[in-house]
Amino acid sequence: MRTRWKVVIAVAALAVVGAIAALVLRGMRGDGDALALVRRAADALEQVAARGTVVTSARTPRGLVETQAEVHRGDGRVVMRYLSGPARGVEVLRDGDVVWARGSHGQVRRRAELGSMGWREELLERNWDFRIAGERVVAGREAVLVRGTGPGGELTLALDEETSFPLTIKRADRDGRTISATSWQRVDFSVEPPPRVEPPAAPPEGREHRRRQVTLEELRAAVDFVVLAPTWLPAGFEQQAWYVHEGRRESMAEARYSDGLRPLVILQRSAARRHQHPGLRRQMREHQGPPPGGMRGHFRGAGGDAIRRQHGETMVIVIGPVPVDDLERVADGMKAPR
Repeated sequence: MRTRWKVVIAVAALAVVGAIAALVLRGMRGDGDALALVRRAADALEQVAARGTVVTSARTPRGLVETQAEVHRGDGRVVMRYLSGPARGVEVLRDGDVVWARGSHGQVRRRAELGSMGWREELLERNWDFRIAGERVVAGREAVLVRGTGPGGELTLALDEETSFPLTIKRADRDGRTISATSWQRVDFSVEPPPRVEPPAAPPEGREHRRRQVTLEELRAAVDFVVLAPTWLPAGFEQQAWYVHEGRRESMAEARYSDGLRPLVILQRSAARRHQHPGLRRQMREHQGPPPGGMRGHFRGAGGDAIRRQHGETMVIVIGPVPVDDLERVADGMKAPR
């Protein structure tokens, strides 16, 4: 059970990282020059070989936490080793859709598959607007600033003039507060892509786990609880797909939603199995007294805040980089779809 929750939460976290890293820079409205830049940037981020040092700041319950890492990426592969911060000594690797982490002694600590992010150009065009905002020097290189605004706030990019590679990616909420900011301190574009490394075949504990996209009817047949759906979503969000996570002891449901940039993930499992990942249990802040809607909780999960609710036989966790009030409204309004 613990392994399955680790994998599911890791997938949710990586979905958010993927949303930022891939920039979803396709089909957005804006001036013609900005469109050309961001389309090239989307391809450059995946294909251009780069190696150097990156500094990242991310908002946490303790405030902004800064980390430094050595990064080597290109041709759909990434090798990142943390030099400072809570993950110091940990190495994160990506090969295509597979991402895994290795501890300081080389042991595999986590593995997840990104799968398809399901970017939908109509949502990008409807919700986000990008404009060229000037120039900047990043890591000693000339870069063009591009700013995007949408329902989630603002995204600022500094794109290398020669390669179109994003040297800075900064996200801010609607109040202008930094959510995350990543910037290259030192970069070398003359390198080859990182060599291929065989991904681990399974989580280190060896428990079987499989995630696959399904229809709602197939999902209902695959789980032993009532599958629920939200009756309300934040502005701009639409559903992308249903998934089932199949393990040896139980199966869980996942629904993904997007406004074109931000992901919203809803996980569901049987409330009869109340075992929790110990890391989540330590962070869970239960409400006082028995609430009328069943078990409740608010914790810091992958991708920002998360809200837990129990509706009858179904336990629901809503995860996303949106205001807590919105997460609570989604979680409180879950009902069985017709």
